[in-house]
This record gives sequence, structure tokens and C-alpha cells, in this order.
Amino acid sequence: MYRIDIPSAAASLPTPSALGTEGFWTAGVPGTVPATVMDQDWFNMVQEELIAFLTAAGITHSKSTRNQVLTSVQQLIASGSLGLAGYSTDLLAVPDGTTPNTKSGVTASEALLQNASGLVVRAAAVSQSIDYTTTGAGGLDTGALAPNTFYYEYLIWNPTTSTLKALGSTSPTAPTMPSGYTYKVRYASRLTDGSSHFYRMRKANRETQYLVGTNPTTPFVVASGSAGSISVPTYTTVSLSSFLPPTARRFRGVAGCTGANSSGIAVAPNASWPGNASTVFGFAANQGAAGANVAIPFDSVLESLNFFYASNVSSGFLAVVGYSE
Repeated sequence: MYRIDIPSAAASLPTPSALGTEGFWTAGVPGTVPATVMDQDWFNMVQEELIAFLTAAGITHSKSTRNQVLTSVQQLIASGSLGLAGYSTDLLAVPDGTTPNTKSGVTASEALLQNASGLVVRAAAVSQSIDYTTTGAGGLDTGALAPNTFYYEYLIWNPTTSTLKALGSTSPTAPTMPSGYTYKVRYASRLTDGSSHFYRMRKANRETQYLVGTNPTTPFVVASGSAGSISVPTYTTVSLSSFLPPTARRFRGVAGCTGANSSGIAVAPNASWPGNASTVFGFAANQGAAGANVAIPFDSVLESLNFFYASNVSSGFLAVVGYSE
């Protein structure tokens, strides 16, 4: 679909003539009824009505494509017009099996991608990858991998070519979109280490988990040793921002300790939680017998990117397992 572009075409839409009485085309009757004269207002109206479908669907006008109005209508129907971006609960975002330092992949039975106008397009049987050594669709939006940086992963859609790709970006909300791609949905985040290589991370639906083994080789310990008081309690503030992105909404961790009789640990999402009082235990708190190992896995809604830690023994620790977005 393309607007008329002959040399005599007007550069802007002419002002329509005054309203007349609505009617119908006629070939006329020679000598009795004149034939209906072709009118610029009517042709401009029909042209702009058709162009409006392309505009709503975000499709670029093409003089050589003959089904753009049909494609626009199909996309608008499939999208349900307005909606929310998202993805199916079977989404799985994983490190690449061959080159996990710089590549990742994603699968899902479906995803809903949204454009700036709020229109949504549905992509089915999603299977895409990102090569962060390249830029553009299927790669990083701009620049190169940096150390100790969170990258956010998107599915993107080009409505003109009906092409689905994945894209990496340091922006959690506004990636630099490749030309022609106007729909997006963020589906995962991924963290690089000091060598600009990705830690192994696996996301299933909303849950992201660090894969301890190769990189990282051990869990990320964000607090350790004696700190504060588990009975008063007095907490030490622990920042999680090195291992949780600002898009995280829940924190999954493990706290623990070993030691003598009554050794203990307490962690909480804010400093107002009770600790190891004799009658009330806190958010995640425990005391062990002599020589006992205490390990407390927990899942907490984040109130900030800080958590709160107390331990009465040097073996106490708080470690990161993963997060939810």
C-alpha cells in the first residue's frame, strides 16, 4: 500500500470541499443523467482510510507489496488491539550450550510484544538466540559487552517483514531498536563477570537462578561472619545490587552457620523483623546445637535492593540463589 506518487500529486492533503448529499456512483444515461465525476476528495478519503490500517499496525508503506492492508488487519485482530506485553509460563531463557560466555537462547510457546501505541502482536513457538559479539537484531543493541554489568533481553518484532528476533541491551526499559522493529517485550536479565563473560543463569517463567558449577564456581556470599545481634535484633544492611538487577521483585537466598551451642543467624527484608528471641522467631532465623550446621533457604518479596543480616558466630553467611522479575 502506497500513497499516489505521480509528479502531479499534491504534497499535502488538500482541504476537502463543502459537504454535499451522500450518494452512489452511476455510469449515467447518455443525454439524460450525467455519469458521476471522479472526485479528489473521495479518492483521498479512500486512500487515507486504507493507510490508517498500516499506521495502526506499525507497518511501513510499500509500493511493491500488495497485501499490507490484509496483513495489518490480521495483526490487529491477533493482538486484540490493546493489551499487555508478556510471555507464556513455559518460557525458558538459558546460556548457549556451546558459547555460554557470550550467547544465550530463549524458548516459549507464545509471547505478546507491545509497541509504543499499546498495540500487541502475538508470536507463537518462540525460539530465538542472542549473540552478544554482534550488534543489531539477534545481538546487542549497541556497543560491546562490559564487565560486571546487567544486560536485559528482549523479543522484538518487525511488523513490515513479520520478523521476530531477540535483542540484548543495558537498558531495562528502552533498548535501541534496530530499524523496522517497533514491538518488544523484555523476558530476562543476565549478568557479566569481571571478564565480560556471562555468569551461567537460567530463567524459567519469572524465576532466575545462578547455575553454580562453572561460572560461578561457588554461590555468591553477600554477607558473612559475626554481625549485629540475633536476639535484640541488630541488623547489618547488605546490598544485593551486585547480583540482583533493579527489575528484581523477589529474592531467593540461603542463610546459615555452624558453631557452638546457640550459634545463630537471622536475615530479613527490613530491619524491623524480630530475630532469635525466645518466644518469636524472625523472617529467617535459627539457632543450632553444638557443632550443628544451620542452613535456611528462603524466598522474600524485595522491599528494596538491600537485605538485613545478623549472626553471633564467625561462620554465619548469607548467599544469593536467584531472583524473580
